[in-house]
Amino acid sequence: MDIALTLPGSFGGITPPPNVPEGSLFVEGVKILQLGVSVFLTIIILLSIGYILWGSIRYIIARGEREKIQSAREKITYAIVGLVVALLAFFVVAIVGDFFNVPLF
Repeated sequence: MDIALTLPGSFGGITPPPNVPEGSLFVEGVKILQLGVSVFLTIIILLSIGYILWGSIRYIIARGEREKIQSAREKITYAIVGLVVALLAFFVVAIVGDFFNVPLF
């Protein structure tokens, strides 16, 4: 009895027909997701640095007034907390992506 199809090696002999486009919606979706996460993280980092600088300048300008110093400290603290939360979210997304074999970075 002859076998109609033989597969040498581990599917090494199978080739797609000519003029068949490669890639898929999944690949394009991953690229869009990578770009979106990178842009989001860049914007968050820039905003946090700007907010820290703004708080620092307000701290310098406060000239010893307790209310202004407290306000400036809060701005700096909130900027740092926001930056830490954004970075943690980034790492959680990366870990979940690795878990599901979706290369995000």
